[in-house]
Amino acid sequence: MLGILVLTHERFGLLALGDVLAVSPEAEQCGWLKDGFGVSWQVVPSALGEYMGRGTDEQRQRVTEAFLQMKKFDLAALERAFEGDLTATAP
Repeated sequence: MLGILVLTHERFGLLALGDVLAVSPEAEQCGWLKDGFGVSWQVVPSALGEYMGRGTDEQRQRVTEAFLQMKKFDLAALERAFEGDLTATAP
């Protein structure tokens, strides 16, 4: 299996790249998608690495719980989870 990880530095890149590559919405989870050639991609906001790297155990747990519910990463929701906003995972 071939998989490619793409880190994006802005919300627009995160959304645009995912929309261009994805051909199978049912295959999407936690930023993973599959393109028309069957190649798997994970489109991840670079902020996720920052949150997981510098956060407390509690912050990392909240961010993890938030992103595990996402198909495409929602940067604003991840930021809210990191900051402790309890509405971070609300639809």
